[in-house]
Amino acid sequence: MSGDVMFAEIGRVVGTLVLAYIGFHASVLILTLVFGRSPELLLPPMGVAAFIVWWFLLRRSARP
Repeated sequence: MSGDVMFAEIGRVVGTLVLAYIGFHASVLILTLVFGRSPELLLPPMGVAAFIVWWFLLRRSARP
């Protein structure tokens, strides 16, 4: 694996994690505004869903 390809893969992973982090906090903010309180019961399922999406994106971007 050449250096450019390795940095591209690292950038893709870091970018996906940053987008997941921003999306997670934005969804918590939206749920808090909608329900009027912090959605503690929704956080674990959202975390699992975020992990599944992240894993799917990594598998999809992986090249054989």
